[in-house]
Parts: sequence; structure tokens; C-alpha cells
Amino acid sequence: MSRHRRVAALATAGAGLAVALSAGSPAHASGTGLDFTVSSNGTRILTLTDLAGNTLTPASTVDASSGATDLSATVTDSGEPNGGFTVQATMSNLYGYSNGTWNCGVSLPSSEVSMATTAASTLLGGISAAGDPVFTLAGTFTGTVDTALVTAVTSLDGGAPVASTVNGTLTGTLPSGQLTESQLVAATGTLTNGTLAGLPVQIAPGSATPASFGVADQPPVGSNCAATTGTPSYVTVMTGTADPAGVTSALSGILGAGATAASVITAGYLTTDQVVTWLASPGVLTTSGVNAAALETALGANLQSVLGQITAALASISGLVQNGNYSDVPSVKVTAGQAATPGTYRGALTLTLMNTP
Repeated sequence: MSRHRRVAALATAGAGLAVALSAGSPAHASGTGLDFTVSSNGTRILTLTDLAGNTLTPASTVDASSGATDLSATVTDSGEPNGGFTVQATMSNLYGYSNGTWNCGVSLPSSEVSMATTAASTLLGGISAAGDPVFTLAGTFTGTVDTALVTAVTSLDGGAPVASTVNGTLTGTLPSGQLTESQLVAATGTLTNGTLAGLPVQIAPGSATPASFGVADQPPVGSNCAATTGTPSYVTVMTGTADPAGVTSALSGILGAGATAASVITAGYLTTDQVVTWLASPGVLTTSGVNAAALETALGANLQSVLGQITAALASISGLVQNGNYSDVPSVKVTAGQAATPGTYRGALTLTLMNTP
């Protein structure tokens, strides 16, 4: 089940989408004013800026006359548990507006407002992932390594049968605490328009074809226009799809083919004490187990050879969390019918962020 939370809304008192109509011709949005509030809920937020990166204020204006708006919607993750999201937009009808006064008697339907986003306008930055790598360990000891193990264990637990094959799971750590954007890119390829196999969340824009707002949202706050009925139509601005397997694959690529306990210890993902303690525990090398410190001492110079015969396959990343900024630029366009009354109109555009699994 998806979990929803509304964390950012455009359209509070006295502002929104403005349209000026001249007699005898359809018009596009012009002088679009945006009045909004932004709130944070947890470790994921939605913010709105102009294309220069300035945070929009209630006094900000956006010109949508060409169908391209000076508006960027950005989702920011800060230690967010790995999961997806959707940013959706709803639109009110447009109502007459002049010199600060609303005229609810003339209006344009929300269905004459459309929105589109494209992959070309998708921007990403500050991507990273953190969590605990989980390794599946397996070893079949042969030759002098097997002999060294039997000798070492027998000296500690006289006569106990020593297993020549071991299997188990150990959870390690990321040496630097996270996988950085440069590491993920190096492991899986070029980061383009939100697409990269190793990202913790795959980003996609909404429809590149303009989609209209069929059923209107409620009128702008402060307009005192009559409430609308029905469930508002929404247009998708941007989506993110969680991809934990992609991050695991990227880390596997960083570790390289044929990783062993020895190589992941050298790289800092596991420690020698962890692996030796696991080998010494009951049911691994012997039924009752042996003292780990004593086993390490008894193996001496043979320890590295033993660790080299234990494969270490990355199974998953436990507790995966993600960081990053994901932005897209929606194009908002108003196409009024020929019968529209000339004048200035305003409406309310609302952006809502919802979490998905």
C-alpha cells in the first residue's frame, strides 16, 4: 500500500495562474502568478524555484505565454528510506480577476489548461546511497589450506571433525559510509535524464504530450467562488521508482567479479575479526565451535590463504537509504475558446508529492 503525504501546494490566498484574453482570439497563459506554501515532512520534500534556482515567493510571477514556464519542481531526499514517489498537479477553473477583485461570474474551465514535462528537462544532482552490504560467504577448502585449517582447529578442539565446506551470511559496512554519485556512474554508465541503472530511484517525467485538467480542483483561496464537485483530474509532473536491485548491482560491479572474503576485507567492507568469528562459531567449521582469537593465532600465516578460498557474493544492501535532488520543469499552457469573455483570469495550480513503495 502506498503512503501519501502532501508536502507542497501552490495556491493560497489571492494568486495562482493568470490569463489575459483579448477579444476575438484564443490566448495562452500570461503573467502567471504563483502563491504557495512549502512544508517538510520527514526526509523528503518538494520545493519550487525559478529556473535560476531562486526559491519562489508569493510575489513571484511566471510567464507561461509560450507554454514554457519559469518554474522548476524539485524533490529532495535526505537519508530517505529507499522508495519511490509521484509528483502530481491539479488545477482549478480560471475566474475573472481584475485589480485584486474576483469575478466568479466569468470563468474558463480547467480542461482548457494543459501541462507537459519532458526527459530533456529532467535534472539530477547530489545522488548517493547508504546502507549495509550483506554478503553470502561460501568456501570449499582444498590442498594446503584445508590441511592448515584441520591442523589449527584440531590443536584447539582435539579430534573434532573439521568441515571442508562452509556457508553463511555476514553484514558489513560501506568503507566511506555511502556510495557516491561518481561511484554509481562509474559502475553503471552515464547519468542521463534521470536514467542510470545504479540509481537508488529511477526518475521519469510525466507526459511529453500536453495533458489537460479535465475535472477542476477547488477555486483559489480567497476568491469566494462556488466549490466544485467531483474528484479533480491530475497531471503527473514527475515519478521516481525505487530500484534497490540497481544499487546492489552497482556495488557488485565496484567489488568486481570473483570477490573473496580476503578482497572485501582489504576493501573495507568486512573485517578479519568478523570472518574469523564466523568461522569459529558453532556449526561452521566444527559442531561446537572454537575460540575465534585462538583460531586466528593458530592459523598464523595461513589465514590469508583461508580467506582467499571463501567467496563473498553481495546479496543485498540492508537499510538502503537515498540522497539526491530530482527536478523537472513543467510547461503549463492555457488555450481559451473563441467564446471566452475578454479579460484577466486567475486560477489555482496545486502540486502534491506522494510516496510510493
